Amino acid sequence: MSADRGHRSSVVRDLAGNLLHDQIVWHVYRIEGGLVQSMGIRTEP
Repeated sequence: MSADRGHRSSVVRDLAGNLLHDQIVWHVYRIEGGLVQSMGIRTEP
């Protein structure tokens, strides 16, 4: 089993284009046998 991480900016806007949320989030993947078994999203590394 191994884990891999990557970060992205998460931006959410309403239908009028107003900014509702802007935050860096971390995608955390659990990999077994070369296949992704799960993925989670965290607000801290």
